[in-house]
Amino acid sequence: MSDDMTEEVHRTLAKVGDFLKKAKPEHLKSLLNDEARLEIVPTGWKVSPPPAPKPPSRARTKSPQPSAQVVEDQLRVMSTTSEAADLLAGMGLNVTQMRKLATELGLRGVSKMQADEVAELIVRTFVGARLDSEALERL
Repeated sequence: MSDDMTEEVHRTLAKVGDFLKKAKPEHLKSLLNDEARLEIVPTGWKVSPPPAPKPPSRARTKSPQPSAQVVEDQLRVMSTTSEAADLLAGMGLNVTQMRKLATELGLRGVSKMQADEVAELIVRTFVGARLDSEALERL
């Protein structure tokens, strides 16, 4: 290495040493633990921190599609419409799954309905109508 190059390396190391003397202890620790790095930034450039990491997406896990027969059997023994509504809400089905369940239960015209509307139709058809019929029979 030439004398000029050696002198430049010494001057550079002296500047780095001066910089490190002013650094906070936690920054030095991060540097030593490979959690941070030194970077040469030309004079006049602005240094900005990296963008904050995005929070983990709350990707909903898809609930398994329930068997229409099992759901129908459960609905047929329920004594209130609110109990039936709670059953359907507890399944955590998305709109596509709720429509599929309704279709498998023999209901039609659900393709444009929202999930809560489909659930209400299922409850009305399988529980509400039965409860109304049973009430009329008792009269």
